[in-house]
Amino acid sequence: MLKTLCIWLHLCSSLNGAAHAIDGDTIELMGLHIRLAGIDAEELNEPNGLAAKKQLQHLINQGITCNLNGEMSYNRNIGTCYDASNVDVAAVMVKTGYALDCYHYSGGKYRQYEPSGVRQRLIQKPYC
Repeated sequence: MLKTLCIWLHLCSSLNGAAHAIDGDTIELMGLHIRLAGIDAEELNEPNGLAAKKQLQHLINQGITCNLNGEMSYNRNIGTCYDASNVDVAAVMVKTGYALDCYHYSGGKYRQYEPSGVRQRLIQKPYC
């Protein structure tokens, strides 16, 4: 009950549990949509969008912990999320070539993980 109230009032800074992928950079956890901070994956209707969603789901199958930063984007909370082994899920999405660093929001945090040639293969949003 307390956790539910915390979520509705947007007072939680950390959430954990079972989640499912909405697309390649957004998950649903405890009824909240959470945008992975600092990365950009293709939309489901773009060439690599469905593959990105499947990869993200694979990464979060064992549970996830998300640290919310208090910001919102299109009714989604923004957060950094970690898998069951405490590995940054956004970093893995970039390392495996399913997402790009979104410099505008990351400050370049994930750019070092981008595989060679990935920017010629994936479509990045203009706001990044």
